Amino acid sequence: MIKAYHIALHEAHANHQNREQIEEITSSYRFETDMIEDEINLMISDYWISKVQRLGIFTPWSEDRTIWNETNSIPDRRVLPQKGVSEIRSQIRAERKAQMEMWLPWITVLTGLVGALIGLLTVLKK
Repeated sequence: MIKAYHIALHEAHANHQNREQIEEITSSYRFETDMIEDEINLMISDYWISKVQRLGIFTPWSEDRTIWNETNSIPDRRVLPQKGVSEIRSQIRAERKAQMEMWLPWITVLTGLVGALIGLLTVLKK
């Protein structure tokens, strides 16, 4: 796509096309790149939202303008800017840490019991 843009722009300059035609080529290129960028940002946003939903974390939906941005080329769609992604990632980390802290005492107890059983079996075998 970038190569096609540069070729079209070079041909426009070589054919001495007027400024409006060159601006049309440039605006078409910008529209296409904005569309691609919006699609990528939508995929990234969908990925992080699905992770948040699987963990059952509350997500501030589209009302919070500090976390969501309007897309440039796709109407009525919102994406997470870098700040929104960072906030959601920190929420995910906090939730996973809380889940791990809930299981950690049980893992410690189980490890101790297994160690005690191995010790007991060793003593009984002698």
